[in-house]
Amino acid sequence: NHVAVFKPGDEEPYAENNPRGYLQQPGQHLSLREGIAPGEACIREVAAYLLDHDGFSGVPMTTLAEARHPAFNINGARLKVSEGGASAGSFQEFIRCECTMDDLSPSKITAEEIHKIAILDIRVMNADRNSANLLCRRLPDNTLVLVPIDHGYCLRSVCDVSWMDWCWLDWPQMKEPLSDKSKMYILNLDIEADARLLRERLSICEDAIDNFRASSLLLKAGVKAGLTLYDIAIMCCR
Repeated sequence: NHVAVFKPGDEEPYAENNPRGYLQQPGQHLSLREGIAPGEACIREVAAYLLDHDGFSGVPMTTLAEARHPAFNINGARLKVSEGGASAGSFQEFIRCECTMDDLSPSKITAEEIHKIAILDIRVMNADRNSANLLCRRLPDNTLVLVPIDHGYCLRSVCDVSWMDWCWLDWPQMKEPLSDKSKMYILNLDIEADARLLRERLSICEDAIDNFRASSLLLKAGVKAGLTLYDIAIMCCR
């Protein structure tokens, strides 16, 4: 049985051991998304989990880990475990699901479920929320819940999220009022405590923390002003 998903930091796009040939050439400073250096996406995976207080948005348990496996790619060659080849990366709980939002109409999902995802994505300015990384689980009472994964391109040092980076932006539920539960969650967030967590536990750069602080303050201000999440989101993206 699957237990967890391990993403080696050194196999990320343009990192030193990327197995698909996305490698830096001498003098190049490439990244798949501006504001995230190669090898940093795994740290963002952990950050998203740590910022998801009380599991409000449902981010699976995630931590940093070091592992060895024959399948890992080391400088273009697959090494036996006995030859070394340890990699550090994110280690995330494996979630069994019925499908992803690629396979389902948003009309089947409650506003509360969609709002919990949007709240997280706005806070961390996630630049890669597509329907394939929203897992759908069916509970015993037949309710569908969303589980967000793939947070490697959040908390970037640049703030240029596009409307197309958020698959939920044009879903009708985004224009529905927030529930009291969601409002209280947002208003009770301690932005400065979260900023310290990112700095002290994960060494996130100050530019990324500044962007996180700004998006979180905007989210809180929007809720206090009675705006919908759609109103707030369109102020965050281009």
